[in-house]
Amino acid sequence: MTDNMTYGRVLYDNAFNDAGVSLLINLCTEVSGFPREYAVDWRDFTFFRAETVTGGTPAGTALWLYMQPSADRIIDSIGWWVKPTYEPASGRQLVQVVHNYGATYEPLYTVDLYSDGLMGLKTFTPRTIGASDYLIAVMYNYELFGSYPWDVRAIAIGNHVQFPIGQHVGIAPPAFQRQAMAASNVSVEGSHLGRDVLGHTVSGTIDLEYLRESFVDDEWVPFLEHARTKPFFYQWDADDHELDCVIAQATDIEPASNTMPNPRMTARMAWRGLRK
Repeated sequence: MTDNMTYGRVLYDNAFNDAGVSLLINLCTEVSGFPREYAVDWRDFTFFRAETVTGGTPAGTALWLYMQPSADRIIDSIGWWVKPTYEPASGRQLVQVVHNYGATYEPLYTVDLYSDGLMGLKTFTPRTIGASDYLIAVMYNYELFGSYPWDVRAIAIGNHVQFPIGQHVGIAPPAFQRQAMAASNVSVEGSHLGRDVLGHTVSGTIDLEYLRESFVDDEWVPFLEHARTKPFFYQWDADDHELDCVIAQATDIEPASNTMPNPRMTARMAWRGLRK
């Protein structure tokens, strides 16, 4: 950052949710009750559980979650929330975005769960996936062979929205938040018996000013249509805190309004979310 502001971004677009496409798997088997659709349903309480089988290219235990677009589409980002059986070791548990066209399998981006975390948002060089191609999310575990499960809570590969205006107030970095829903247990004599932590949440506000009307129309409004009913990946500081990412959902959305100097606009959204 050179202007003392933080520039956030969100990812809500997901090629795996495009109309007219089928979500497919390979080199793995679904665990009963945890279907592949749970990986892309934007619910934080469901997940796709897959048992990997020996195989994959390159050699290693892998699972494929893939689709074929019904029309050409551009992708430039991956958002993930996954959990392999074992704690990740550097370079051993990977999530890879692969473009398959003809007989060519071209990796577009590779996430190392050890260094990048079990939840995150990364961008890469934009790529057009043709209607006759395949988009594949490949999950490798080089430590294990045989049948070991992965829990894929959320995965999205699509186009991110980069906020053109930064924020310098109202930022509460998710990594520093420690809010918890908890219940205290006290005996009839008043002794403290313990405290049960029921859940951890983080919260904040996206507060953007001096936006061009074209950004509001082309980027912000479509994002709001999604955020009205579904969560999204949110990264509050894409430049200096790239690993601090949450799965967020809107709790209050203010209508975009004109501001001075015309025709600039403001946009605000309060959110609550979960970290890995």
